Amino acid sequence: MSKSEELKKVLEFYVLSNRLKTTVLDKDINFSMANNIYGSMILALGMNSEFQETKDLSKVLRMLFFSGFREVNPSYSFKNLRNGQQYQEELDELFSLRTEEAKLTFKYRLMDSALTKLIESKKDVFSYEELKKEAKDIFSYFNDDISNYEEVFHFYYLNYSLKEKNRSGWDDSHWNVKTERIEKISDHVIGTVALALSLGMNYSMDLDKVQQMLTLHEIGETIIGDITPFDGVYSQIKMENEHKAMLSVLGKLSKKKEYMDLLYEFDEKKTKEGKFAFYCDKLEADLQAKLYQDLGLQRDLIDQKNNLVFHTLKTQEMVHNGADTAFDIWYLYDRNIYENDQDFPCFSSLLEMAKDNNLLQLDHVVSKKKISLTENEHQSLVDCISSVVGNFYRDKNIECVFFTPLLQSNYDDYGKIDIVALIGKTGKDSDYDQVKEDINVSLSHNNPTNISICVNFDLASRYFEAIFNPASIKKIQKIAQSKILFDKSGTTSGVKKVVKSYPLSASLDLVDYSPSLDEDVCLKIKKMDR
Repeated sequence: MSKSEELKKVLEFYVLSNRLKTTVLDKDINFSMANNIYGSMILALGMNSEFQETKDLSKVLRMLFFSGFREVNPSYSFKNLRNGQQYQEELDELFSLRTEEAKLTFKYRLMDSALTKLIESKKDVFSYEELKKEAKDIFSYFNDDISNYEEVFHFYYLNYSLKEKNRSGWDDSHWNVKTERIEKISDHVIGTVALALSLGMNYSMDLDKVQQMLTLHEIGETIIGDITPFDGVYSQIKMENEHKAMLSVLGKLSKKKEYMDLLYEFDEKKTKEGKFAFYCDKLEADLQAKLYQDLGLQRDLIDQKNNLVFHTLKTQEMVHNGADTAFDIWYLYDRNIYENDQDFPCFSSLLEMAKDNNLLQLDHVVSKKKISLTENEHQSLVDCISSVVGNFYRDKNIECVFFTPLLQSNYDDYGKIDIVALIGKTGKDSDYDQVKEDINVSLSHNNPTNISICVNFDLASRYFEAIFNPASIKKIQKIAQSKILFDKSGTTSGVKKVVKSYPLSASLDLVDYSPSLDEDVCLKIKKMDR
């Protein structure tokens, strides 16, 4: 499987996992499947702390996640994931109830349902102490030993609030998404676990530790709430307050120190596991933003009058520089987090793939590889392309020129640049057969770089006609991802805008050259024109 295909499978898995957030199990309290999984995971951590019910807690956490995932995605094939065989075997083990971990998985989900029913029916009339006494009957039904059940209930009860608290990023003082049920904090936690399970086996690290770290990483928000970087609280103060809250939530659990050490490791980001978990946390928010965008639930940038994020100087600068959508802002804020990270390059690649594709239409995807150019390579390519395109600009028959930086294969370190000159009504493509041959021969001799350049000609009218003919859309889908160097009438730019909204009929492997080429080529052509 190619790298881009693997990344596509991860995004597909994330989108399917997102159904856990939107599949509502109880309409009266608006709780999702993800809420139930989260509550069950919290119980697993609490029960394991006090009663040491399993030596393989992470396996139970995986079974809890995948049992819910299978319910909302019954036909999904785990062969799509690198570690899918293990996950399928654990699911088979779960449904056969042949191991202690399988039995515990069912127990924790049933306990979460029973405790949820208790809390929802009595929380408005019972005090916490009265609820705790009622919960004793539930614990005693499932466990012979209930000596420390009060500590488990304390831990569970505080984290229960995360099933009800909205993620602040989507509320009416931030991005104000257009949906009745926006993501809860517990939903987000399950999203981070989904990313870890689909990505973690690509790297040499302790994935079990990551799973527990991510399950715990938002527990401080039970007390301090979900504070975004735009809410006027200094990051250091927020972290200090969150650590105090975490200590309070963990109460007197026997594994308090072990769990707190995981949370410190997450915040410090010094270990592979800590950094990987942190990246899962950040990327999950970015992908949720893109999913809201692709579902049509993000508001236009002209409809952001109450948005604390939108009115910052940094965001306004992004808008001034061309950001068109809410996701553009998320992308520009977060891309530097993962960029150029040699330990975990997949996060940057996933964010780019999400940016370049509709997450609801992943049958075919655009993937991009970053290739750095030396100063000499960059200048040589700019000179080479400018020389050719400058002549086209002066040709009255040529309407538009665009180029596409393609990756020849997933192992290609250089790529290939396709330059297409579109002929207007005054010319014929047959008139340029010899011109094309001469230019391409000249380029093969005069291009000093390892990046091949190829020139082709076509009729501009064919591109305009293709947008009305779905059968020929494959012919021009490349233009949606291409760089237009000039467009005398603006027609091709209009075609590009239309085609960009069409689903791809084939995958495209592209290159992002650094420094980029198109801006410098355009600048040079303008200077020639003077």
